[in-house]
Amino acid sequence: MTPNCLGGCLLLLATCGLSPTTAAVAKMIRSESTVINQDGEVESVNIDYNMQDVVADNLEGGIKLIVNSDVRYSIALETLLQSLEDVSFLRWPDVIVMRGSACEDSEPYKPNTMFGKRGVTYVDLKLSSRDLHGFSGLYHHRNDPLVKAKVYMYIHDTVKANSTFPSMFDSMASIGPDEVRHPPFPFSNICAFGSGVVESYGVQFDKAVTKAAGIQIEFGGGSDGVQNVVHFGKTDVVVEDRQQIGQEDPYHTGLLRQALYYPAFGLTKYLLYNREGDLLGHVTDTYR
Repeated sequence: MTPNCLGGCLLLLATCGLSPTTAAVAKMIRSESTVINQDGEVESVNIDYNMQDVVADNLEGGIKLIVNSDVRYSIALETLLQSLEDVSFLRWPDVIVMRGSACEDSEPYKPNTMFGKRGVTYVDLKLSSRDLHGFSGLYHHRNDPLVKAKVYMYIHDTVKANSTFPSMFDSMASIGPDEVRHPPFPFSNICAFGSGVVESYGVQFDKAVTKAAGIQIEFGGGSDGVQNVVHFGKTDVVVEDRQQIGQEDPYHTGLLRQALYYPAFGLTKYLLYNREGDLLGHVTDTYR
């Protein structure tokens, strides 16, 4: 490859928000029908990613990362963003943080923080609905230029990314408009889906739910008219199940959380089973 050609390729990748390393992995996924696992090993998969499609989709704002969070604490969000920084994630303008429990609803904005200056968008929501208010915020702001995309990946602030996440995220830009991609139930609402799914679920996530009700929804059921997001897709793609890999106290609360690794997404979720409130300094039982 000539120097001019190489420079042009790198410029194109930067424009797409893709690093050269990410592009190389995505190309390999396409040509060999493989994926890199957490141990750096190549495994066969039944989903074929096309690098050209990934680049084209990202040029058109193909995929954005929706982070469900809360204004009442920041340590989880800070930990997540630092984990993205540590794995050389570059697509900061494609990160949308939906912060529940706010005093007022806001339009999408760029906060005056280190990551805000890199392009991360915040949306503040009065709604407080545990793991679910981000779905509501996404629907109501879906046509805003800072939020609009063809595909969304939905996660929580209580996750951390590993080295496979940037390439996994890029590759999901080819998800169809009515597709939902997720591990088997329960999967803590961590999934990826097309924009048609957002149109389909509409305002149903505007209703606040408790953590206990949210667990029913997480297992694929419903509560008080609120259903799992999978119910609103027309194409249901089930990926590898999450794996329990131990216990950690990532937020220094003195309580251990279960660490659940999502190999299809390159993420680890930290879950406080049957209790809540450790990030607010007041722990209670979920079922009481």
